[in-house]
Amino acid sequence: ADSYYGLGWNIERSGTTVKQWSHSGALEASNASLLVRQADGISYAVIFNSLPDDYAGFFSELQKSLKEEIAKIKKWPSHDLFPKYP
Repeated sequence: ADSYYGLGWNIERSGTTVKQWSHSGALEASNASLLVRQADGISYAVIFNSLPDDYAGFFSELQKSLKEEIAKIKKWPSHDLFPKYP
């Protein structure tokens, strides 16, 4: 299969190449979260303080949008940004 679930992770692949690993979670009427690690080494996490009605559709569209925006970044900072934005 092009995608499967294993040990808590959703795995997407193309042939034998893994494209990404992801895990999402939610508490009904409370919050939602998503963690993704792309094959290129880029990882991201998002947390929301509410759970959308269409949970699966929401995260599918969110991942698509985030991948498109991440692909537009040509140069990533080479230094730690946390001291600047505590």
